[in-house]
Amino acid sequence: MCCPENDEVQGEVTGFITSPEGEVAFVEADDYGPVSVLLNATCWRGAGGPQKGEVIIISGLTRFKKGWRAMLARKFTLADESE
Repeated sequence: MCCPENDEVQGEVTGFITSPEGEVAFVEADDYGPVSVLLNATCWRGAGGPQKGEVIIISGLTRFKKGWRAMLARKFTLADESE
């Protein structure tokens, strides 16, 4: 966990809320615990949003007073399985 802003980690989607900025997903990541990510066109990569229980890849992590936030997220692919 040297450079969280450069880390690309996987986590499980545990829930969602709607904020003034749009839909937010909560992801449980082993090294960081709960992480939030905004599911807008700037942050989410992929067709269709994630589902609860789905494993996704998050990156660009930044620590805030209320917890970790990922700046980017995308669907888990077979290429991620081999890493």
